[in-house]
Amino acid sequence: MLDHLTDAENGKIDWREFAGHYFGEAHPMFSQFNVKIIDVSDQEVKMEASLSRDLRAEHSEHFLHTGALTLLLDSAFGIALFAHIRELTPIATINLKTDYLSPAKSEAKLICTASCFARDGNVARMQGEVRSYASRTVLAKATAAFMIGTKGPSFASPKGT
Repeated sequence: MLDHLTDAENGKIDWREFAGHYFGEAHPMFSQFNVKIIDVSDQEVKMEASLSRDLRAEHSEHFLHTGALTLLLDSAFGIALFAHIRELTPIATINLKTDYLSPAKSEAKLICTASCFARDGNVARMQGEVRSYASRTVLAKATAAFMIGTKGPSFASPKGT
């Protein structure tokens, strides 16, 4: 369980702590993102990330693989959705479209934002972007649809069972 992320006084999940746990301990891939959670609310998630050199593009020592940006955005969407619905129910990405607008330099600090902008029953619509921390240049923009209440793993139980 995620009891250590629940406020003892009100029994509510601390979504900022959850996001830190999710990126820090819960999945080996996410440790490569070096994420610092800036803000988590039911409106938006904002984080800084410095992706590992291991996530570089094969053709270049100087740039990140675009798939790493997509994975960062998909993960940020998941956190934003949990914070928006205030529940750790299983979710799944239905579709995800990423537009790559500028190459991301490897080892550069990034800013990633994500939010849920619409919900129709058990389908949530997400939007987000990745920017260069230094120049504020938009590197990638994405939209996604997520299914809420799938039969997938539960984030609230040990090892996602």
